[in-house]
Amino acid sequence: MKKKFYKRFFGSVSFVLLFISIIALSMSPLHAAPLKFAVISDSHIYEKNSGAILDAVIKEVKTINASSATPIKYLVVNGDMVFNHEKLGPQTADSYQKHLETFLDIVGGLLKDTGIKLIMGRGNHDNHYTDDGDHEPYDVNYRAVMEKNKHLLAVLYDKDNPNYHFAVENVSFVMLNMVSIIKGDTKEATADITWLRDLKKDTKTHTFVFSHYPPFSANKKSYSMKNTSALLDCMAENGYQYYIAGHDHIFAHSILEKKDAQGKVVATINQIVCPNSAGGFLSRIYKGGLFASDAGGWEARLIKTDATFNDRKPGFLVVEVVDDAVGVTAYKMNFDAVYSALLK
Repeated sequence: MKKKFYKRFFGSVSFVLLFISIIALSMSPLHAAPLKFAVISDSHIYEKNSGAILDAVIKEVKTINASSATPIKYLVVNGDMVFNHEKLGPQTADSYQKHLETFLDIVGGLLKDTGIKLIMGRGNHDNHYTDDGDHEPYDVNYRAVMEKNKHLLAVLYDKDNPNYHFAVENVSFVMLNMVSIIKGDTKEATADITWLRDLKKDTKTHTFVFSHYPPFSANKKSYSMKNTSALLDCMAENGYQYYIAGHDHIFAHSILEKKDAQGKVVATINQIVCPNSAGGFLSRIYKGGLFASDAGGWEARLIKTDATFNDRKPGFLVVEVVDDAVGVTAYKMNFDAVYSALLK
C-alpha cells in the first residue's frame, strides 16, 4: 500500500459507533463485575502494508478504553495478523515471523500501560500459504514470537493445545484453532467438535466461541468452515449463543437458526463477523447472501438488512457483558450512519 493512500485515507477517517445490544438468557442469580473486551481480525501486515490502519484501530480502542466507565480488559485477535498469500504476498517462515513481530510491536506498543491483555487466535494466513507445504517452520516461529511477547498475553501459548479456553468472572473465551487442521492435501477448515463438546463442564454463563472461519460466510461458500452443522449443533447442545469470526473482512451480524419438522425454531446462535483492520484492496463487500458449505438444518439471516459494513470499510468490535446482558458494538471508519438492534 502506498503512503499517499494512507494520507488520503486518514485525512477523512472517522469512527462512528454502531450498537447491537444482545440480551442473553441466563438462570444465574450471581452478579459478576461488568467485563468489556475488543476484537480485531485480518490485519494482514506484509511488505505493502506496514500497519497504518491497525495503528489507528488500536489507538481508537485506547480512546474508548480511557473514556469508558468499564475499562476494556482484553483484546481478542481473531487471526490473519500477517498477509501470507501464495501469489500476492508469499512469506517464508522467517519473513512471516518478521511481519508477526511488526504486528505485535504496533499493538503492544500502543497498549502499553493500559492493562489490556491479548487473547490470540490464528487464521489461514498464519501458516504456510499452501496446504501441501511444510507448516512446521511457521508453527515454530509463531511459538517463538508468542514466547518473546508473553508479557502481552492473557493466556500463554501452548503448542500442545491449539484450541484453548480462558475464563474470567462469568465469561468464557473459547478459541478454536483451525490452522493446525489445514494440512496435507485438503483445504477444509474444520472445528474440533470433540474438544468443544468435552469443554462444556468448564465454561461460564456467557460463552463466546471464536475462530477465524465463519459457519456462514457473507462472501462465498468456500470461505465458510466445512463442518458448520456439527459445530452449530454442538454449540446449541452446550447452550453457547455467540460465535465471533473473521476471514470475511467485513462486519456482518446474523442470526443462525435451526428448525424442527414443523418449522419451529429450536436453536438460535448469534454470528458476528469482525471487520478487517487492514483496509485497501483487502476490504470486501457484502454481496447479499450468507453461505455455508455444510448447513445441515441451519439457516442464516441478517439481523436487519443493513447489519453490515457494506462499503469496504475496516473496523473492530467491542463487547460488554453486564449481568445477563451482552452488548456488541461495531466501529468502522468513514461511516456516517448508526445501526442498532435489540434482541431478547
